[in-house]
Amino acid sequence: PNQTMALELFGIDSNRGMGANRTNLRAGGRLWPADVADLQQKLHASRQQQQKDKKPRLRAIVCHHAFTSTGLLNAQPLAPQSVTDLLQLAHQFDVAVILTGHTHDFEERDYVDPKSGHRTWELRSASTVQMDPQPDPQGFWVHVLECNAGRLTWLAYRYQLNAQKSGFVQRQYPVTVR
Repeated sequence: PNQTMALELFGIDSNRGMGANRTNLRAGGRLWPADVADLQQKLHASRQQQQKDKKPRLRAIVCHHAFTSTGLLNAQPLAPQSVTDLLQLAHQFDVAVILTGHTHDFEERDYVDPKSGHRTWELRSASTVQMDPQPDPQGFWVHVLECNAGRLTWLAYRYQLNAQKSGFVQRQYPVTVR
C-alpha cells in the first residue's frame, strides 16, 4: 500500500551571485554565498524534521541555471564553483534531483559522490512552448513520485513537442531517479 511521504522543494537564486556586473552577455550564473549558507540551513532543518517524524522525504533543489552549456555562443551555465557547492549540499543532505533550465535544451545526468556513492540527478528542461516548433526539442518533464512499503521512487518522463503529430510525445523510457 502507498504511504505518506513529503516532497520538499528548495529554490536558490542563480543570478544573485553575479553581483553588480553590468555585462553578462551570455547570461551565466553564480550563487551568492549567503544563499548557499541559507540553503544548507534549510536542508539541515529538513533532515532534523525527518529524524523526528520518520516520514520518508524526497528533496529537490530548483536552480534556473544549468550545470553545463551546449556551446560557446549559447547561454552560459552556472559557474563551476557554484555547481560544486550545490552538489556537495545535495550529496550531504540526500537531495535526489536538481531541476534546472536556462539553456532551452534537455539534459539528464547523474552525479555520484565518490565518497558516499550518493547519486543526485540534474534534470534540465527545454523551453516548453516558447515559440513555434523548432528543430531543437521543446518540452517538459512529468514526475511520478511514490512511497510503497517505505521505499521511495521517483520516475521522470520527458515529453517533447512533435510538429508532425501536432502535440507532445512521451519518450519511451523514464529516468529512474530513485
